[in-house]
Amino acid sequence: MKKIFTFLGTHKYEEVRYKYGEKISKATPFIQEAILELFCKDWDKGEMVVFLTEEAKKKNWVSKSESESANFDIGLAGRLKKFKEKISTKPVNISIAKDKEGLLELFEKIIGEIEEGDEIIFDVTHSFRYLQMLALVALNYCRVVKKAKIMKILYGAIEVLGETQKIKEIPLDKRTVPIFDLTVFIRLFDWNLAVGRYIETGNANKLKQLGKEELESILKETKGAKGSKMKKFIQSLDNFSKNVFACRAPDLEKSIKHILENASDVKEQKKLLKPIVPLIDKIESEFSSMKKEDPLKTELEAIKWCVRHHLVQQAFTLLRELLISYTIRKYFPDEDYTNEELRKEVSGILGGRLREKNYENEYMQTKILDGLNKKAFEKELVSLWSEIIDYRNDINHAGWCHNK
Repeated sequence: MKKIFTFLGTHKYEEVRYKYGEKISKATPFIQEAILELFCKDWDKGEMVVFLTEEAKKKNWVSKSESESANFDIGLAGRLKKFKEKISTKPVNISIAKDKEGLLELFEKIIGEIEEGDEIIFDVTHSFRYLQMLALVALNYCRVVKKAKIMKILYGAIEVLGETQKIKEIPLDKRTVPIFDLTVFIRLFDWNLAVGRYIETGNANKLKQLGKEELESILKETKGAKGSKMKKFIQSLDNFSKNVFACRAPDLEKSIKHILENASDVKEQKKLLKPIVPLIDKIESEFSSMKKEDPLKTELEAIKWCVRHHLVQQAFTLLRELLISYTIRKYFPDEDYTNEELRKEVSGILGGRLREKNYENEYMQTKILDGLNKKAFEKELVSLWSEIIDYRNDINHAGWCHNK
């Protein structure tokens, strides 16, 4: 359901006209009326949830005929009746939070009014300052847990007109109050989450998703003249992440190279995605230290990267393959360490499973046996292999290996 969440205060509000973009509302003391007029005209059905204290209820929700302390002949409840065919209203009583428990209770009240998949406009104009922050946290929570969609976060900036006495002196047709769209704060939440996830886990998927959404209109408007380099940079981060997560060792060196190339190119366009700017130099520094002349050393740096990002399974899997590459390079320097059959045989040798016959082809049998006859593998290498393979097998076989 489409919903408007709003807070009602206790002050006697002055009549003003609210403006959003080129649209201007009719004069009203209540921004709630203006929001319904400016943002909800095309709604077939919706609900306005009004959070209010007992005092706000007596002063601004009900009319003077219902409460001696009411500020208006017709309170907000009465004024909203003209929208009842499209918008139902629901007052929700709240208390002023005086401690942690009070804040948590209010948090629960807010999220309790949000259902799965709701589309929400949130008005934070008339609320305690801490409520604005609490509202952002609650909304972000419900976006994740209840898949709610935040359409707008609105704030009527009546303070631009000055103090109450000054507002009264301004002719009604000049009392125009801008409505600020604070929805960008939710977007910043997303970027904080994406950047934090990347730094901690190395997963660039959320960065890619947000970057695509932010850059789509820019790429379209400029026909690719702006934003294409930033898009490639984010894509290269995502490609490296995917290659690590899927243990694609042969592709790691190329992925690192692309990141560094794109990081250098993207600096002139970094203003297009300001939230990612602090990451660029950090990423460039990190991956520059990983890029080595020897591809095996680059792979070793990628393994260290896995360890830093708590990717234990990937680290052990990549390390096993690195030992095979190292062994071939050292003991069979004339052979191609990417040869699949040779790698299979060398892994058998390291694991003590050498066969003197029945190799898949005579050429490989001769090469393996001749190499062993001339040289002996280092004991430390075999010992390291044994230790790594136990952990690697235990993880990659889901704990079903009982040799530890």
